[in-house]
Amino acid sequence: MSDMPRSGTCYPYLRLSRHDARTGSCSLQWQRDTVLAWAERAGVRLAEPIEDNGVSGYTRVETRPQGKDLLARAKAPGDVVVVAKLDRLSRNTEDFLRNVRRWRAAGIRLVSATESIDLDTPHGVLMATMIVAFSECERSTIKAREDAARQTRKAHSLRSSTAAPYGWRHVEFGGPRQNGRREARLEVDRTEQQVIHRIVAMHGRCQGYGAIAIALTRDHVPTRKGAAWARSTVADIVREHREAPPCRHGYLRSEQCLYGCRTDDDYRGVHDA
Repeated sequence: MSDMPRSGTCYPYLRLSRHDARTGSCSLQWQRDTVLAWAERAGVRLAEPIEDNGVSGYTRVETRPQGKDLLARAKAPGDVVVVAKLDRLSRNTEDFLRNVRRWRAAGIRLVSATESIDLDTPHGVLMATMIVAFSECERSTIKAREDAARQTRKAHSLRSSTAAPYGWRHVEFGGPRQNGRREARLEVDRTEQQVIHRIVAMHGRCQGYGAIAIALTRDHVPTRKGAAWARSTVADIVREHREAPPCRHGYLRSEQCLYGCRTDDDYRGVHDA
């Protein structure tokens, strides 16, 4: 950017998503070094960096833990918000334009340390919008690929998340993969499936989530973390399983019970006592 203001405060904003952390791209340290190098070239002093770690670029700035602080601090005419790259501020085109217009109206400038774009001109705003739009498309593509991979692994009963869903457990097999972890498949946890079946049956008898949680805690039914049962946990289990409760052997209808449960009665809880 040219014609940098000599008054006002320069607020560096850094953001690292969980995907960036996994891939090692755009690390917080790289962003700090890039912004600092820009400040030295521009001859300006920077305020303390404002950092959002583990936050998606699609999330609106005003709802981020430190994004709210950025909007609260950068509000005086002459202030500057500096980012290493425009996609560090946002991968949401609508939110990006909203903040650019807000800051321009207040006399605040947005600067990218690595992209020579003048946001004080219509063409500069157009170029910046295109960059953010491509970044948003990239994020959506990555998410679609990850979702597809997760669904494929789930369809083959392979590990698709850090923790196995309630009612299941991860059983590792084979040697270590490139990430150092062994492959794992999902297997039915009979004890937890019995708890699921009990919860669904209790809800089917018009017992509320809170009442079910109290009953499970009273009967010393263990949770994974050893804490008391929470109403929200019971609600999540009911929403997940009430359409297709497990059979007496712990299998959901979509899994085709190995013991031959096929009829509606097998999945209606008629075997509950």
